[in-house]
Amino acid sequence: MVISVCLLLLLLIGGSAATTSIRTYGTVEVHENVPVGTTIVSVQEQGAKFYLLNLSGFERRYFEVQRGGSVVVREPIDREEFLQSKRCFDRSHCLLELHILVDDGQQYVVIPVHIVE
Repeated sequence: MVISVCLLLLLLIGGSAATTSIRTYGTVEVHENVPVGTTIVSVQEQGAKFYLLNLSGFERRYFEVQRGGSVVVREPIDREEFLQSKRCFDRSHCLLELHILVDDGQQYVVIPVHIVE
């Protein structure tokens, strides 16, 4: 009995050490029509590779992660267009999320973005 409990505990510890760490940032407010190239947040990881995931099909059109981990605006953001095309999770606040994979899956970063007028 003790051996089976120890083996189960060992499996749980080993499985949790091999999983991806998930980090959620606080909500970032971005004004619509912010200039292209504006940095909205920096993910501070030295020497890391960053991949912006395209979950809803538009994230990579409007945002990009630069080599140092800065998330910048690629195209002008129109809040009303986002609302009409249902890209926002909440219509009253126009909230969306950016999902960034760091170092081939070792970390996963979620950044909530609130588009304001």
